[in-house]
Amino acid sequence: MKNHLIKLFGLLAFGLAHVAHADPLLVSVTIGSQAPASINSGSNATYTVTVNRTNSGAMVINLSCLGLPAGASASFSPNPVVFGSGLPNSKSATLTISTTAAVAQASYNFTITAQDGGSHNIVTNTATLVVGSDGKNNLTSQNITAIQLLGDGSASISLHAAPSKSYILQATPTISPSAWVNISTNSTDTTGDCILIDSAASTFSSRFYRTTILN
Repeated sequence: MKNHLIKLFGLLAFGLAHVAHADPLLVSVTIGSQAPASINSGSNATYTVTVNRTNSGAMVINLSCLGLPAGASASFSPNPVVFGSGLPNSKSATLTISTTAAVAQASYNFTITAQDGGSHNIVTNTATLVVGSDGKNNLTSQNITAIQLLGDGSASISLHAAPSKSYILQATPTISPSAWVNISTNSTDTTGDCILIDSAASTFSSRFYRTTILN
């Protein structure tokens, strides 16, 4: 009887150990909605890409994007997506699709591939890139017409562009290399004019500005 109990205990222990050490399995990749919902040619769109697995154990998942139109490129952050030995069983990365002015107004389907670097298991999903469906590709040019240093050390930047649109002011301390950062936002009035403020202008020995539309 004692020997039978020992054998039964050994079988149970083996079974529990087998379950606890089951290999992780890549089961799906999901893609969130485009943000913003439509972009102008030359702008960027972002998506949240979520990788899902079962079981536990370390995994390295490599992400790639196929099917984008000429003039568009994709990058993921982070890539690869790395799982540790425990939870969670879902992790996300940000997909950024950058476009040039050569990308025509249209909807483009593309495919995201997630590949397990260990087992080479692959899962895919599809999403859509929407470019210019709201007519933003017809915007007039953006012209910085004046820059004025104010008494509090901030700078006032006058912009003339398309009327009733929102714009981002970006700045960099040097052109080569450049390090553009977003400074402020504002919307043009019905005549296409607005003022954008750089509150930290006086803390830099030099400052270069540009504007971009807020999609």
